[in-house]
Amino acid sequence: MWTRTRSVQLRASSSAAVRALIDAASAWYRALFLLAASSGLRQGELFGLEVDGVDFLRREVTVRQQLIDPEEGEPYLGEPKTHESYRTVPLTKAAVDALAAHLERFPAPAVKIEDRTDPRRPRQRTARLIFPNQYSVPVRRGSWSHVWKRTRQRANKALTATYEQARAAWVRRGKPDGSAKPSITLDTYTHLWPDEEDTTRAAIEAVLGDVRPLCPARSA
Repeated sequence: MWTRTRSVQLRASSSAAVRALIDAASAWYRALFLLAASSGLRQGELFGLEVDGVDFLRREVTVRQQLIDPEEGEPYLGEPKTHESYRTVPLTKAAVDALAAHLERFPAPAVKIEDRTDPRRPRQRTARLIFPNQYSVPVRRGSWSHVWKRTRQRANKALTATYEQARAAWVRRGKPDGSAKPSITLDTYTHLWPDEEDTTRAAIEAVLGDVRPLCPARSA
């Protein structure tokens, strides 16, 4: 399977490196980097995300599938990694604005792809993937590795982590009892307080709050 989960602790100062990565990303992938940093979605979950998986009003994304890139054959949509991977993740305002700006500039194309989310009934269908590549086809592992490497180089930061390592949260903030502990992975982080999405959003905004917004100011 494409992705593996690693729990790698990164110092709080690494949030600056993540912000640098977002700023260094190309226009095509900048919203993806911001969404990844603020939601903790895995690679496959990002590349398998469809427009109807995002609730812009409630500011949340529903994970119900991932893009799987086998060593042989074409990419396809499959089940999330584990049963617990089916989840709804709260989004920060910056992430929602970034997705809206991205879709306005790069409308999601109709991508023909095999859907194996129900292994008993695989089928071909049209998916409106938010993050295909520039040729409107699913992103492959090899090409994403090049994108990740180039973006790290542009960021001019001493960041050698893989994407999955960079998924780790930088600081655990906003816990109801007020404690502050070393970083944990974002996918775990967003499940700590399932009834306190606003607390989760605020904690992530505290790390990424100074990221330059993607949505341009609109004149009245």
